[in-house]
Amino acid sequence: MDVENDRMKPAEEPHLARAQEYVRDGRISAACAEYLRYADKCEASGDLMTAIKYYYKVDEYQLLDIKARKKLAELLAHVGNKSRAVSTLFEVVDELLTQGLAEDAIDILREMIGLMPDRAALRYRLAELYEQGGQSQKAVNIYLQVLEARPEEIPAWEALGRLYAKRNSVKEAVDAYLRACRVNEQAGNLIAAAKDYEAIAALEADNAAALKKLIEIYGELGFRSEMVARMLDLARLAEERGEKERAISIYSKIIEIDPGNEEAQTRLGKSIQVISVLPTGDSLVKEEIPAPDEIPPEPEAELGPGETAFPPGRAIKTVDDLLGFRPDSGESEAGETPQVCYDLGLAYLEMGITEEAIHYLQLASREEGLRVRACNMLGLCFLEKGMPDMAVKEFERGLRAPGLSESEAVGLYYNLGATCERLGDYARALDEYRKAFAIDVDYLDVREKIRKLRARKGV
Repeated sequence: MDVENDRMKPAEEPHLARAQEYVRDGRISAACAEYLRYADKCEASGDLMTAIKYYYKVDEYQLLDIKARKKLAELLAHVGNKSRAVSTLFEVVDELLTQGLAEDAIDILREMIGLMPDRAALRYRLAELYEQGGQSQKAVNIYLQVLEARPEEIPAWEALGRLYAKRNSVKEAVDAYLRACRVNEQAGNLIAAAKDYEAIAALEADNAAALKKLIEIYGELGFRSEMVARMLDLARLAEERGEKERAISIYSKIIEIDPGNEEAQTRLGKSIQVISVLPTGDSLVKEEIPAPDEIPPEPEAELGPGETAFPPGRAIKTVDDLLGFRPDSGESEAGETPQVCYDLGLAYLEMGITEEAIHYLQLASREEGLRVRACNMLGLCFLEKGMPDMAVKEFERGLRAPGLSESEAVGLYYNLGATCERLGDYARALDEYRKAFAIDVDYLDVREKIRKLRARKGV
């Protein structure tokens, strides 16, 4: 504050007269001491505004010490300017902390809260000092006081989450972050909500609900790389929990979104490794086909999507919609690409979930380029279900597919022969094996199959 009205007669005001002389002589410290004496005199006479004026005069020379600054804040509060009083005390707090006087700084902050109890920033600063001093419970209590008055105060919930996490109180930390997430989502602050869900995921790596929410939010925001990263986490978690069906669906969806994702391709490939007909013509008929009563039971349906502890936010696309799960069962929808349907069919067959395998492979078989392999897989499915007559029809359908290559035909002939052999139609089985042999004399054990059938009586 500029002071130009101190040119008073020396006889009328000796403190100001001396201050003027000191300023002319370059003795600024001495001049400021006289200004402060005059300010004290003004305060004593009740002229608080003039007193404040000269405290600011000293502050212009940057010679206001902690004691004098506290006095200035007191005067400002007395004249009703609490906001400037608090700002001045903030400077006092900073100076005390610079000198390592944390307890004194805490005392000043308490005074400031007394002046302006509704200013949450003061309580946050006090909580920070408690935390820095190793008094975390006092810091927690401060944030709880803020939330008692303002239950939707996001920074307080986030600060509580961080404090609880530092104390390894994971459940309390997650609950606090969840409250922040809910408020952020309701307000449409999706980026802030994502930050808090990320904090939850960091605390609980197996928290599938948090991963789902992150996928939803990143999808809503259009953050593809972040969404794919969290989809990979969710798929890995599903694998760890033995939920192979869900993991496969997620990996398939990742490949749709990010076709070049090597991890998804690799993991999906491992998930669907079965003895199957490949483009090279390898056979997918197993030596032993289980009887119908030996087929592994289908797993129980998991909890429906969205059954989580997370409160609903804005009406955004759910992760189960994104990943293609039916609301009633958690299974994959049929609106996938033919290649994805084929991959899912392989995976379901490996797990013994033949109904789903048939469903997806039939969809895949509509694509001409996949028909041969899909029909061959369908044949296996029907064998697994104890329906060899249907298996024969699928192998035959595969053999009728346009553009059938010899490497594909050899496997189909072999599989058809093996199925006929199981049906007791040894004459046809021998015929089909011979067709395979005509294409590749070294194909699997076809030579031995033919020898054994020829040795049977009546064939």
